[in-house]
Amino acid sequence: MIALRVIARNDAVKRRHPLGKTLRGSHQLLLNDIKPHPDANTRSGVLSEGHWPNATVPYELDPDFTLEQQVMILANFYTIESNTCVKFVERSNETDYVFVLRGVTGECNSYVGKIGGAQTLTLSVNLTEDEWSCFKNQIILHETLHALGFEHEQNRYDRDDYITLNWDNIPCDSRWNFEKEDFNSTTTFDLPYDYVSVMHYSNNVGGIDPDVPVLIPKPNYGFQIGNEGLGVLDVLRINRMYNCSSPYS
Repeated sequence: MIALRVIARNDAVKRRHPLGKTLRGSHQLLLNDIKPHPDANTRSGVLSEGHWPNATVPYELDPDFTLEQQVMILANFYTIESNTCVKFVERSNETDYVFVLRGVTGECNSYVGKIGGAQTLTLSVNLTEDEWSCFKNQIILHETLHALGFEHEQNRYDRDDYITLNWDNIPCDSRWNFEKEDFNSTTTFDLPYDYVSVMHYSNNVGGIDPDVPVLIPKPNYGFQIGNEGLGVLDVLRINRMYNCSSPYS
């Protein structure tokens, strides 16, 4: 059950927060938003040890969030809960849990899947009108799905059948964000490629020239890709990953 109470910040958790920079796209998603797994060879989006047991995610909220920010985070947790069998529960004494950290340096990022122990999901707030904020439903959902175990949709091993990457418009130091996943360590859950997943980058995200597309659908109908909320296939993927029974499946 989702609760509005927050507890005192764990300083050890604070020191472990993910690092990364944000690059805005037309749907305001970002690059470098995945914290590397401690075991670089583990793809926790697929392996069972990266999933949350009993589809239950213990969490703590940073007490530095305002009440309005807390409510927004929990509302997005509820969006997932109301469409799947996944539950977010306020942590009591669980050793494996998500600490939602209030960032102040423009970071919006998460580990992928359960890594063990306290793991951070960082949501930065805008301190001035010119600074970047993670407080958009799309970004909170996106980072929460990373924590549940999902990679980016455009990194699927079969993505070249569905999109063309304009590598010339991607900075060299950002190209790793677009590497395909390994066929042997990931799954598509037997679901079609999802252009409108909340886990899909938008057309122009991170481009050297922001007016030139980075991701081009095949065939190129010129439609906007990405989503500002959970799509139908996002819900199906969550339910298949966590073996949710009817009515969620």
